[in-house]
Amino acid sequence: MKDKLIALAYDELGNCKEILKVKNVDDQEFKKLVSEKNAHREKALQLEQSKEKELLELKNTCSTNTYLLAKSIYDNFVDRGLLDDSQEFQQMFYDFIFGDKTFELDKCPQEYLTILEKIRGLSLWRKH
Repeated sequence: MKDKLIALAYDELGNCKEILKVKNVDDQEFKKLVSEKNAHREKALQLEQSKEKELLELKNTCSTNTYLLAKSIYDNFVDRGLLDDSQEFQQMFYDFIFGDKTFELDKCPQEYLTILEKIRGLSLWRKH
C-alpha cells in the first residue's frame, strides 16, 4: 500500500540524491512558498558572491605577500654581494608599494623570478 507522495532528484549516474515530500497547496500558500524560495535563493546567491569576493581578496593578499617575501630574499642576496642590483627593478617595486602601481613580472630580474618560483613551488613565474 502506497501512502506517501514524494519527489525524487537523481544525480548524473541515476542514483537518488534527494527525496522531497509532496503536498497539495492552494494558490495563496503556493505564492507564499515561491516568495520564501526566492528569498532563500537570493540570500544564498549573496552569500556565494561574498565568499567569492573574500577568496579573491585572499588570493591578492597571498600574491602580494609572496612578492614581498621574494623581494626580501632577493635584497638579502644583493646586500651580501651575491646578486647585482637592478635600479629599474628597485624603482618598479617602490612604485608597487608606495605608488599603488601594477607589478610587472616581465620586468623583474631572472633571479627574482627564480626566488618566486621556489616560494610558490610553481614554474609559471619563469619567463618563456
